[in-house]
Amino acid sequence: MPFFRLQSSSRAGWCRLWQAHFETSKGCSLIRMMFNFTRQTKSRNPGSSLLRLAIAPCLTAALLLSGCAISPISPEERAKNALSSLQLTSAQGVVSLKMTSNRARVSTYFSQWTRLRVKNLETSDLTSLSNRSDSIENHSLFVGALPAGTYEIHSVESSASGMATLTSFADASDAFPGFAVAAGQLTDLGTIAFIRKHYPVDSREFRWGIAPEASFDRQAILRRLNPALRDQLSVRPVLGWSDGDRLRARRKTHDQFLGLTMRAASPVLQPDGSALFGESFGQIAVRSAQGTWSFLQTPTSQPIRSLHVSRGGELYAGSDNGLLMVRRTATGNWESIALPANDSSVIHVGPLPGSTDVLVVLQTSDRFLGLSIDAAADRPLKEQFSKPRALFANPMNDVRGYVLEASSQVLFAMGGFQSKTEVLKYSSADPIWKDVSSGDENVPSNWASLNDGSVGRFAGIPMTGMYFTTSQDNGKSWERRGDLNWANGSLLFVSQKVGYVIRLDSRAAFDPELIEQSVWRTNDAGHTWSLAGSPKTIGGTLVALGGTEKIGYVGLNGRFMVSLDGGKTWRAERVLP
Repeated sequence: MPFFRLQSSSRAGWCRLWQAHFETSKGCSLIRMMFNFTRQTKSRNPGSSLLRLAIAPCLTAALLLSGCAISPISPEERAKNALSSLQLTSAQGVVSLKMTSNRARVSTYFSQWTRLRVKNLETSDLTSLSNRSDSIENHSLFVGALPAGTYEIHSVESSASGMATLTSFADASDAFPGFAVAAGQLTDLGTIAFIRKHYPVDSREFRWGIAPEASFDRQAILRRLNPALRDQLSVRPVLGWSDGDRLRARRKTHDQFLGLTMRAASPVLQPDGSALFGESFGQIAVRSAQGTWSFLQTPTSQPIRSLHVSRGGELYAGSDNGLLMVRRTATGNWESIALPANDSSVIHVGPLPGSTDVLVVLQTSDRFLGLSIDAAADRPLKEQFSKPRALFANPMNDVRGYVLEASSQVLFAMGGFQSKTEVLKYSSADPIWKDVSSGDENVPSNWASLNDGSVGRFAGIPMTGMYFTTSQDNGKSWERRGDLNWANGSLLFVSQKVGYVIRLDSRAAFDPELIEQSVWRTNDAGHTWSLAGSPKTIGGTLVALGGTEKIGYVGLNGRFMVSLDGGKTWRAERVLP
């Protein structure tokens, strides 16, 4: 029976030797057949070879996910894992630890670590803590009750099971200082930084770091506990890592490699041509109009997932664990804005059309909340909308929310692989949220705004052909426009007429570094598409850098590529190891 397991070794420098391996049951022979079928296949012709390459990964994913329950789950069932359900005995204390990666994925297959093992140094017993963060969140949150004693971090892992079990594992023994747990007290270990190389894209080399204490993070966690436990922990001294050489070494590693992040979340283009991007470890990347980069640190170590600059210059930054921050122009200081849902992720911050208010969209464990903030006055948040969120036993199928902005309107779309798409619309001409859903079943994650109030997406599948289609009525009906097969990458419109899309040209099965792709452009709102050029990087996201000719491409392998001529030529502006 073959094994496929990711594991690490070596404590000095970059950790290495992640061995990958499948643990299969009845799907074993079919998986081996698909790996052999696709091995070393490479073709510039996106025809029959790419057809074969598309089938194998899909079937592999189906095998992995088959057997995973995908029936709906009630919010009450999911709430059993909520922090508010945590209880203590008289002999236990609470341990809190966040784990954040510099990349969007902690391994080739997983975006979060789902299990943390800690070792009791007195008894040698291993205890597992489960990840309590939502499937959408960009970090892992381990909070649990442990008997009083002295502990150390042993390992982390993630796994998915179906007809096969796929596991990623990272050894952490001897990497971190120890920590003490005392009855009735909180041991706050802050944030561990999991820093993985970007190149090659499936690199197995990583380092461990420990972030410095972030002033807003502890309060964000305490707010999620039940009030009685929160009050109990708040009046007792808070414990942390044991001091010593290991702690200093891990802090040094964190500081040294803090800038190795290229999430480029929620890009905000400024009037002076500069751009802001949300990054890992509470950072905001600032790209000047000339292409120089700097970083702005916020009072959190969590990833920044949403950004907005108000008309008055206030800088808003949203993260997970119900954390929304604003930097006031008058003082330059950061403040935390209290939100009505402590378990929420701030998935969007932006203007509310026709007003000076700021729109904030939260995704919680069981609903979506739209709120507005008066940017010019200290007034309570006003609820704009509230929509239930469908959850499933397999979190991959949970409904997610997406916001599309145009100059005079904003759409909020929610959907998933097992749910129909729902759409809410708000405009300056009709300043009220209206349900404009059509029951369409396509997932709105690939929608793009054409800046004229319409939305567009590529439909179809490569086996039968893909084409661009637009909707003038918020997804109720779609007009088919230009054909472009294999256009299943990032889609960006920089004006009502000019847009770009990433097209897959060839994919060498399971060797991502051999992927070949190109950038295609439309000048007539998607009726026709023509080849522009190739950014020579892997996967990622197109971003606007000003006008119709300046665009960027954020590669998954740590390359920020820039084109100043509408995608014809590209240069690497920022390159991460």
